[in-house]
Amino acid sequence: LLGHSLGGAVVMELARQHPERVSALILAASCPLSGLVTPEENYPVLEMMRGNPALLEMSLGALFPAGRPGNFTDLLDDAGRMAPTHYSGNAHALSGWSVPPGDLRGLPTLVMGGELDQLVTPDMVRAQAQALGTQAVIADGLGHGFPQEHPARFRAHLEAFLQTLPG
Repeated sequence: LLGHSLGGAVVMELARQHPERVSALILAASCPLSGLVTPEENYPVLEMMRGNPALLEMSLGALFPAGRPGNFTDLLDDAGRMAPTHYSGNAHALSGWSVPPGDLRGLPTLVMGGELDQLVTPDMVRAQAQALGTQAVIADGLGHGFPQEHPARFRAHLEAFLQTLPG
C-alpha cells in the first residue's frame, strides 16, 4: 500500500488493523507515527481556505517548491471539492492519531520525504524510518508534493523498492 501525507496514516492504520492484508508499505511524506499536530493558530487559516480560492491555490502551491506540476489545476480543483468539515477536520484527526511502531515493525517499508518539505520535514521522515527499522529516502530539492514534482524520480524509488519484495 502507498500513502502520501494524510494517506500515510490511512495505510498505516489499515496495516495495523489488518496485517494479513498488507505485504509492504510505501510512506511518502507521510503523517508521522505519532500523528501530526497543527498549531492552534493555523486552524483559522485552514477554515479560510474553504471559501477563498486564492488562499487555497497559494497554500497548495507551497507544497511544490520545485515547481507546480502540470496537473496543478486538477489538484486545485480536487482540493476545492474537499468536504467542508475536512479543512480543519483532517488536521484535528491527525493530531489525535498514532500507531505504535512495533505494530508495523517487520513489514517491508519504504519511507520517503522531500528535502524542502515544511509540513513533514526531513527530520520527521528520518525519525519515522528509524522507528520502523528502515532507511529514509529524502528527495533533494523537492517538497511535500515530491511525487508530483518529479514523478520519474519517485517512480524509480518505487520500482527499486518493489524489486526487493518477494514474489
